[in-house]
Amino acid sequence: MNPIYLLDNKEEGNIGINANEFSDRLLKICEEHRKTNQARIFAFTLTDFHTLEANHCILNNEYWNDLHTHSGHYLTVFHLDFKSNEVNKLFRKGQTEYVKEKFNSIYQGLSEVFQTDEFTKLRMPSILFFQTEKGEIMDFFCLELNSKRLQQNMDDLKDYVKSAVEAVKKVTNENLGNSKEIFQLLKNNIEATRSKKFGQGD
Repeated sequence: MNPIYLLDNKEEGNIGINANEFSDRLLKICEEHRKTNQARIFAFTLTDFHTLEANHCILNNEYWNDLHTHSGHYLTVFHLDFKSNEVNKLFRKGQTEYVKEKFNSIYQGLSEVFQTDEFTKLRMPSILFFQTEKGEIMDFFCLELNSKRLQQNMDDLKDYVKSAVEAVKKVTNENLGNSKEIFQLLKNNIEATRSKKFGQGD
């Protein structure tokens, strides 16, 4: 798990990156994780600033720790984190719009990195799976977690993460450089998982 903080949290000893360095650092982190075999594929959980899902998921440390355990050294999952003391102070001061602007800047940066406006059309929450090659985005796809029940969305997210790991952990060291094939393995496995859940493909 790799958190992206809305404000500077470095003084709190947290690992992760800040919103203002997100666009520059995302692909560099992915490239580093692939070179050091910390990850074979990547994901980004997309949440709406206003929804119950966003607040519940972000504040649920046990849930994120569980996802981290499942993702292991095969999948790096990026997620927004706005539970710092600095953000809480802004909320208490009524500066919600400022926090929202910082939140939205992440999605603007994400659209620039992926060179698409697809993220603005998604219903939240969603999960973005993507693959990189030589420091660039090679391919990606998104899944909407559109259950009306919060717990079901959280369970589905966990199942998709587990499905992604199951697909890529079988890749041998000799084939770690086959980015396209690894991504297709992941996509096929997640599509199969989704079909079992809903009785249909994408």
